[in-house]
Amino acid sequence: MSLHSHPHLLLHEHIQQVCDAMEGIFQWHTPEVAGQEIREQCELLAHVHDLGKGTKAFQEYISNPDKYRGDRNLKNHSRLSQMLSLLLAEPEAWA
Repeated sequence: MSLHSHPHLLLHEHIQQVCDAMEGIFQWHTPEVAGQEIREQCELLAHVHDLGKGTKAFQEYISNPDKYRGDRNLKNHSRLSQMLSLLLAEPEAWA
């Protein structure tokens, strides 16, 4: 099953776009500002920032947003993505 981020965009494609954009931003800054540790943290966050979009409810929603009739709270990916990101960051002492 292919997971979608947007109706016509796969989740892995969206994540790659975010990573590419982040790399472009890093090009504007010196290593003193955006060092290796910052880059690694941002890369991990880019990969996990939308994990909540992998839920069944979100995938049902994103397949046809205009016709979705399910529970709007269940399809909300932001809170779950944030929680999962924080859980991943905690062992790394980011939070």
